[in-house]
Amino acid sequence: MSCLITIAAASANSSSSFDRIGNSSSNASTSSSNAQSQATATGNLQRWRLDRLWSRHELQATAIALPAGCVASCHAWAPEGVYVGCTNGKIFCIDPESAGVLGTTTAAANGTTASANPISSVAVNRHAVMATSSRLPQLLFYSRAAKVPPHTKQQTQQQRHLQVQPIQQEATEMQLLGSVKLSTEGCDSVCCSGTSNDDVVVSTSDGCLVLLAHGPHGGSDPADMQVEPLADCHVGPITGIASTPDSSHLLSCGVDGSIRVWAAADASLGQLVGKRELGGRLTCCAAAPGSSAAAAAGGGRTVGKPLLAVGSEAGVIRLLALADLLHLTVLYRARLHHTAITHLAFNPGASCLAAAAAQEHRVALLGLRGCEHVDVLGYLTASDPICSLCWFSSSPTSQAQLLASMQSGKLMLVTPPTQPYSNSNSSTTNVADGKPALALELSAQQVHMVVTSTEVPLLQLAVVPAGVKNLGSSSSGLSGGIYQQQQYAGAQLLGLGADGLLHRLLLPVDASGWAALKGKTLRSIAKTPLSAAGSALSVSPSGQLMLVAVADGTLMVLPAVSAAATGAALATATSTSSSGTRGLSIGGVASIGVGTVVAHGSGGCKGDGAAAAASVVAWGALGRWAA
Repeated sequence: MSCLITIAAASANSSSSFDRIGNSSSNASTSSSNAQSQATATGNLQRWRLDRLWSRHELQATAIALPAGCVASCHAWAPEGVYVGCTNGKIFCIDPESAGVLGTTTAAANGTTASANPISSVAVNRHAVMATSSRLPQLLFYSRAAKVPPHTKQQTQQQRHLQVQPIQQEATEMQLLGSVKLSTEGCDSVCCSGTSNDDVVVSTSDGCLVLLAHGPHGGSDPADMQVEPLADCHVGPITGIASTPDSSHLLSCGVDGSIRVWAAADASLGQLVGKRELGGRLTCCAAAPGSSAAAAAGGGRTVGKPLLAVGSEAGVIRLLALADLLHLTVLYRARLHHTAITHLAFNPGASCLAAAAAQEHRVALLGLRGCEHVDVLGYLTASDPICSLCWFSSSPTSQAQLLASMQSGKLMLVTPPTQPYSNSNSSTTNVADGKPALALELSAQQVHMVVTSTEVPLLQLAVVPAGVKNLGSSSSGLSGGIYQQQQYAGAQLLGLGADGLLHRLLLPVDASGWAALKGKTLRSIAKTPLSAAGSALSVSPSGQLMLVAVADGTLMVLPAVSAAATGAALATATSTSSSGTRGLSIGGVASIGVGTVVAHGSGGCKGDGAAAAASVVAWGALGRWAA
């Protein structure tokens, strides 16, 4: 019969952990002692012995008193006993037979205040005892406690049966062998792996998973261990993704306050290239192209170098240089809103950046004159919370305009000013206290604005640019695979509606067309049902493809240029998915054909078994990949 260890946390909100002696990953022993230890809220351990008698089982509890101020937080089994980590930074080795302390560490051995470094996890292998603390970036290595001699253990068992207090063995000091820095914040947990438990795996507070392997000569010296990152992920939800101008890397931000750079090339796909800790909770990000890509897109002034805009929960925006992906230098920082920045969007020429705060119903417009000059062009106030932002141009040579959808179903068109707001009574350099933001409010005379309505609120927006050739069905039908070229005069607006449908709207081509819509409803020219409610939407740079994430955890790559092609692809995808066949191809329209769909299945499942939907999607800047 094996033993069970339970550690009850010192607070009622903490969880308990269980460990069987015979199945411990830290070189546990199959001790004949059937004991169970429990750490109580007072910091004492309870050892529970389960003895099998002739006709029944007997459970006995014995208190193991730890020194004052020691509250158990974690444990690990070893042949000599159980190692218990405490909230004051100490580690004790407890003999399960005599309940005596076989060894202990000195909490000040790590060179810091003991009370500031509670032990969060302990693991044991043949070389050392390893401990982590969520407040220390290092993994600590201690020597193991001395084993209890066999004759002493037999004598202890006899004394226990005679109900005589066993003789306590003098505790030995567990020496600090060294430490290895693995994180910029702290180390959360540690465990041993490998055939002999010689390898060590550590999870860190900044989202890394690190493998420490002994060199060819082995030994207990931490300096000889080889450190290899296994994973480096965001801690918590990812709130934004974007592409570098050359599509070679993917950028992501999350609520953990970090920006991470991932390789998108085939040879090193998914590898972490760089990371920058910004602090706070990041809410969204958007990338601006460099001068060459921006010039090709039109839009007047262009940014000289590629930039990444990052918004935070505190209303702060940062512009980071993408020239050096290893360091991601911050070029500009300002607080534009008092609440979280929820949407960021660069215009095609990268000369204007829109930053919206949904709760404030406000959009800030920034003018970019190179990387070193950022002007606050002004603020726009919407009548309702903002759902989504996107830029579009009526023609390849016209000025880009901003579209903002609202929760009430309204759609706002804005032609941004080309010059910074000038007012002798206001300042464009400090908007933290709110007064300059009110002074920078753009009026109808300073900006061309049209407000219309859609049939349902559009929660996500994306635009198929004007001039993109549509693939419509010919008289021979879709099943024959024959398409004819069709082309709309203006841009098409794609939107994920609150009714769960994919809406397609044809935007007016000139100012008179927009003026005619003022106060009226812009009708959808097509409504395409999805397999589930949509959660994210993005159109490729060429306008030929779209990436749709839906609530059942499915990502779909679909033709974007016509409603007929989109509907046919969805129909084929549904039949293919029901037969268990799923694939992905984003090489181009010719290779896409009909029915391209990629389903993540149960990846990222919630506790109730439902698949989790992606909240952000993005295309590579050159349209070669999607994420």
